[in-house]
Amino acid sequence: MEKIDIIIGNVKDEIHNIAKTILVKEIEKIGLNALDLGISVPVEKFVEKIKETDVKILVLTGLLNSAPEYMRQISKKLREEGIRDDVKILIGGPNVNEDWLKRSEADAFANNISEGIKILCSWKDR
Repeated sequence: MEKIDIIIGNVKDEIHNIAKTILVKEIEKIGLNALDLGISVPVEKFVEKIKETDVKILVLTGLLNSAPEYMRQISKKLREEGIRDDVKILIGGPNVNEDWLKRSEADAFANNISEGIKILCSWKDR
């Protein structure tokens, strides 16, 4: 099995995945392997997969106004499990902004694929 570098998925209730699918392809182009958990992924699934794979980068995508809360719940659960400080979290989507970043307790945000790839490149060798 190939080493997984990044876990990516749409948070709960999110079904819009065109940009996420393109992002996965772009991640592969920079030499990283992404595990795409799909759409409407529950909090527990993200945490379970991070623990299973020991991944250090998590990408959460969302479009709906409920997304920052689910993103925050993932950060909180990772903290409860004692692994939040080991995982960099990038949130992405067209509506993502500084407010979403604060509410979600993530490390960075991107509004488009090229911004996301720049951030992931800066994190990939850490």
